[in-house]
Amino acid sequence: MPLILFPEPVLQCLKLLPFYYVTYLPAMLFTGRCVEEAGKGLLLLALWCGVIQLLIHVTWRKYSRKFDGAGI
Repeated sequence: MPLILFPEPVLQCLKLLPFYYVTYLPAMLFTGRCVEEAGKGLLLLALWCGVIQLLIHVTWRKYSRKFDGAGI
């Protein structure tokens, strides 16, 4: 679904999530639109990757010992 069909406030909220920069922005860059958002998009994706990696690390440390011996 083209995101341009959403109202502007909804589109601004979607730009805070990584999905906009993973799906919509590459398509727009390929067609020659939204070129000015490329740098911001890469920076936001890197930020989201860092946040997800941190969550993975915390979750792994917290629950790996708890469920390690579940099959024994």
